[in-house]
Amino acid sequence: MNFTSFDLLLRVTQVIYIAVMKTLAQAKLHKRTIITGIADSDLKPKLLEMGLYTGKVVSILFRAPFGDPIAVDVDGYVLSMRLNEASLVQIEENN
Repeated sequence: MNFTSFDLLLRVTQVIYIAVMKTLAQAKLHKRTIITGIADSDLKPKLLEMGLYTGKVVSILFRAPFGDPIAVDVDGYVLSMRLNEASLVQIEENN
């Protein structure tokens, strides 16, 4: 494969973006967050059906004693999720 400097810069930028991208599994308690996307996975359709879609504002209500599972407020209902499921949901903290 022959990469140009632009291709290399684009790949490095993508890697940095992925490294700094936050997920619902990393969200702080009671902090309102906005969902920015869901990673491609077999669980993606299930997560969308549960109301976790781009633009939705959610917050972590509770973490179990060892951190897994978590309880998420989604439009007034409480959704229990394992951390591996929550790590598929990309977020941006809402100030």
